[in-house]
Amino acid sequence: MIRLRLAVLAGSALALATTAADAQTRRTAVPSSMLPGPGLCRVWVEGVSPTRQPPVTDCATARASLRSNSRVVYGGSSNGRIDTSREERMRNEARLREEARLREVARLREQARLQDNDRSYNESQRRERALQKSEEKRLKAIEKADRKREKAWEKSRKHDGDDRDDRRRDDTRSRNR
Repeated sequence: MIRLRLAVLAGSALALATTAADAQTRRTAVPSSMLPGPGLCRVWVEGVSPTRQPPVTDCATARASLRSNSRVVYGGSSNGRIDTSREERMRNEARLREEARLREVARLREQARLQDNDRSYNESQRRERALQKSEEKRLKAIEKADRKREKAWEKSRKHDGDDRDDRRRDDTRSRNR
């Protein structure tokens, strides 16, 4: 029983939505006597009789005063070209805004990618500098140890020579006695 109610409700909602969509896409024809002159426009309100339509005005004002159930009718050389409904125009504007947003997102992603590349490049340079510094410290420590060994060797050699001299002196002293 509940399933049946849900099915009926879903069917009626679908029918209402379809009817509303059909009503939005249906347009009334604009009589040629109601078309604006060259360079002018008229807001055409759906569901309002031709005699009760808003007066002819400039196109910028007509576009600015659009409502949800209206459209702009262009006059003159456009041969009565009718602007898309407000919903279509809004969809087009939304599409253009979305395309602009996507371009901006792509630009920001590219910028972030380049910054990441710069960061990783700078990070690798920093690591390389740190490695060079540690290598320099290691080499300095080795050189210092080498100098210390050299000094100790020379000192021990000098000391060995002193001992020999001392022995020679002692030997000559003991012979002279």
